[in-house]
Amino acid sequence: MSINTPAVTPAQFHAGVKKAAIRRRKDKDAGTTALLGDLSHPGIFQQLMTGNKCELFETVYDAWNNRINQEDVNSTNGLIDINKFGLRQTEEAVVDEPLAGYIGYGAKKRVPRNLKAKTEEKRKIYKARDKQRIEQFEKQIKEDPYVRAWMKKLHLDINDLLVPVHNQHEIDRSGGQRIKAEILHRAADGGLFNTPFPEEYGGYNFSQQMTDLIIGFLPELGGGLAATIKVQQSIGGKPLIAFATEPQKAHFIPELLPHDKKERGLISFLLTEEASGSDAFGGMQSEARLSDDGKNFIVDVPSKKFITCFHVSKLGHLAVNIIDKDTGTKLPTVLEWKLPFRFDDTQEIMEQKIDTLWNEGFEMPYNPQGLNGIIGSMQLYGEGHGYRGIPLQYAPGVLSILGGINGIGRGDEYIAGGLYKGRGGFIRLSAANAELGLNLALDEAVNEDRIRFKKTLSENELVKTQIGDMAMKVEMLKAYAELTSTIIDNNKKMNFVPETAIGKAFATDTANSVMQTANFLFGGQGLMKGQLIEQAVRDHRVLLTVEGANPLMYQLGAGASVGPALAAKTFSEKARIAISQFMLPMNNFKLALRGIELSIPTLIKGARYQMAMRDRQNDLMDISHEEAMIFAILASKLKVKDLRIIPERNRKEIAALEGFLQIANGKKPNLVGIGQWYIDDAKIRYQQRKREDEALVRKYR
Repeated sequence: MSINTPAVTPAQFHAGVKKAAIRRRKDKDAGTTALLGDLSHPGIFQQLMTGNKCELFETVYDAWNNRINQEDVNSTNGLIDINKFGLRQTEEAVVDEPLAGYIGYGAKKRVPRNLKAKTEEKRKIYKARDKQRIEQFEKQIKEDPYVRAWMKKLHLDINDLLVPVHNQHEIDRSGGQRIKAEILHRAADGGLFNTPFPEEYGGYNFSQQMTDLIIGFLPELGGGLAATIKVQQSIGGKPLIAFATEPQKAHFIPELLPHDKKERGLISFLLTEEASGSDAFGGMQSEARLSDDGKNFIVDVPSKKFITCFHVSKLGHLAVNIIDKDTGTKLPTVLEWKLPFRFDDTQEIMEQKIDTLWNEGFEMPYNPQGLNGIIGSMQLYGEGHGYRGIPLQYAPGVLSILGGINGIGRGDEYIAGGLYKGRGGFIRLSAANAELGLNLALDEAVNEDRIRFKKTLSENELVKTQIGDMAMKVEMLKAYAELTSTIIDNNKKMNFVPETAIGKAFATDTANSVMQTANFLFGGQGLMKGQLIEQAVRDHRVLLTVEGANPLMYQLGAGASVGPALAAKTFSEKARIAISQFMLPMNNFKLALRGIELSIPTLIKGARYQMAMRDRQNDLMDISHEEAMIFAILASKLKVKDLRIIPERNRKEIAALEGFLQIANGKKPNLVGIGQWYIDDAKIRYQQRKREDEALVRKYR
């Protein structure tokens, strides 16, 4: 699909620079506005702090009652089932990697007899289970219309997915080298890189709720591959979808979703610099200027780091400043940079392409940066020194400047917007990580081969308490994520800066506490390579920092939520905000009252400190934590109401959410009782799995 547009001349570009410079000089708070979002379309937290509480709850209930329909749920689950099968773990991942945690990774392997016997039994079980999975998936293709429809749409046959290819431990211990091409191809075959893009360009146009369903299974794949997939769905794809011109979308997106497998590549995001960190644009030193002939940009990049997926990317979002020569005004801009890398590049070919870029002025090492989590997400460091490889336009009217001429000086707005639109997925990812941690802990607690003091862990009262606490947090996070995504889908113009910034920080922090508790239950084994819990804990810890360090996210979200009050100039505006605080809904009176207890003192402080309130960091941290708690309470109450429709199916989830609500109201829940619900369920699964494994080994002997 192409759109015919006239070519842009250098004169038009320079005129655009002048126009952007005038706009930035007039709007002294342009950078702050980019961070805080459009205050004219207030979100939930902004309404909580400065708006009518009745309207706030009405907005929430309208969204909750208009959640994703069952047809979309079934369709998305069909796609997930295909990818669960296609990206299932190899025998080496399930059997040999945990063994290596005991005997090491050396070439010479000596395995003591008991360990060897257990490993061989595990191998038999793996092979039997995989044969069963193949039979089950063959049956699912025949009987499940959604799986069958996706297989047809993806042009897949079961033979394309028969051989397991994924080993998350191998990716992890490779030291951050590229994920194997066969794994990336398998994810691409399963459509995981197409989901966020519009259908007219080859994508599937998934809503946030549908995307959250996909994100929910990513932790099973390990942090490296999960991060790679999520980047394409968030900071990779979102800026193009939200801010590219139609000619740009028609040009770039089909290239990112090619029919030819040899042309497959991902999207990179080049933002963070040594001197900037979380203040990405305030401290950015990268600059781009148009060459004298008006054909290419000359790019100088002192440093870019944490460039995700660069070694397998064919497009990069490069954040730079374009400088207005007359005034020296810095105009943050995003350049779309076509990169030469593809999935199928061998190490030799990749190094040759890096050598070419180096000789052209963009210098980078052959290997990714050394990280201690999400290893395999291929984070790269690079520098540009007079690099000329980005043209003004790739085709007539298809500028390399994201957003076209009007995108000059809006790079901070576009990048921030892309981050906010993608951060909603962090909440669901955190919930999924926490749920993985809880399930691994439950499996360990009921394991009859793991006896401590003549008991399984599940018989220990302290362990029951820990399980109960983890379960409360997991169920709350799932409800929090569900409410966030449904509000996003039902309010396209709403300013979600506070919800996604605070939600990302609150969810990742809460999930981290779950992961740490789960890890403690494994004792020293939780520190061993090859153990899922060890890698999962390490991978999740990265989320507390990436795409905005959590302390900054709390402050940013709180600053945005009080923004309308700080921006109020006249007495009548301030009076309207003050009066609106006391319009309370009777059906949620207590929760609305809690909102007033937060908003009124904040407004008083705002009246005292005015815009300087945004710099009172401790106050902002307190505000954001209370906002997150109010949102969590509301989400939990809505979810409990739904679960009570069929209470016999959801008893443990209801108990966990009610326990959280008790804590939120200053009461003490029965954590032992909640933990027992989950342990009893885990014991049933453990015994059932044990019987099934014995039967499968006999069947496929």
